[in-house]
Amino acid sequence: MKIIFKTKFGSRLYGTHTNSSDYDFKTVYIPDAKSLILNKEVVSSHNARFMSDGTVAQDRASVGPDGYEEEFIPVHKFLRGWAEGQTYVFEMLGAYHSDMHEYASDEFVFLYNAIRNIKNENYVKMISFAKSQIITISERINNYNHFIAARDILLTQNLTKNVGESLNHIAVSSDDQYVYVAGKKYAKNGKVKDALHSVNAQLQKYGSRVTGSIGNSDLKSISHAVRILDEVKTLREHGVITFPLPKSEYYKNIKLGKIKKTTTELTEELSSYDLSFVDNHEELSTIADSLILSLYNIN
Repeated sequence: MKIIFKTKFGSRLYGTHTNSSDYDFKTVYIPDAKSLILNKEVVSSHNARFMSDGTVAQDRASVGPDGYEEEFIPVHKFLRGWAEGQTYVFEMLGAYHSDMHEYASDEFVFLYNAIRNIKNENYVKMISFAKSQIITISERINNYNHFIAARDILLTQNLTKNVGESLNHIAVSSDDQYVYVAGKKYAKNGKVKDALHSVNAQLQKYGSRVTGSIGNSDLKSISHAVRILDEVKTLREHGVITFPLPKSEYYKNIKLGKIKKTTTELTEELSSYDLSFVDNHEELSTIADSLILSLYNIN
């Protein structure tokens, strides 16, 4: 394979990194002709992940502070991601524009110049991702609050008695046998002490994600959502993202909990965005395919 582009990525590109941040990179490569013909390494990316001491990180394990992650992306996936409006592609193009990259070959410069001035407003995937983050946080907080209410009710009951109708008024639904609270069902003929044990287990589970109303993991998701919405606005106004991001300290402070953003505020912010986009995906896909062929000198 031939590497044509490598850039730093994630928090160290955005300017939101902290002392606990790792190093992320994304690399674009051209698969060799043999791999192309045999349909290998053409669609999927692969990753290299190392701990700070140089040892290989196990699958799904965090690489920790100063760890290293690099994703290798075949040029086919990169260009089709551009046609689809994938966030990471717009950010990688912005990294080159901002001279934040590690390496760019003549082939990549050719690709960048070829697509730089082509109108691409397929931002629906970016906005949808931000929306999904907001919805997930809202659901998590809502479930947490329901379990708090269930716990408070159960603590007023005789632990040896049956649950009965005690949880009905906070339940999403109920039937003759069960009452349903935040996606969990509790048998009406089950003991209060058993239901309370289950509710406390759910609170412990959500408690690692929710502190008060929003926990650390949620703060990071909120920071991502706000950043991406701002990136969409920047792309619409200027056609390219400049890094490090002008509001990097703002996003970092959201992630660190120094600036509060409620899900209600985020939902209102999302609704203020123009969600229309230019539906020229078919045209962009044709351009992407032509560029792929040109890299292999195929007309």
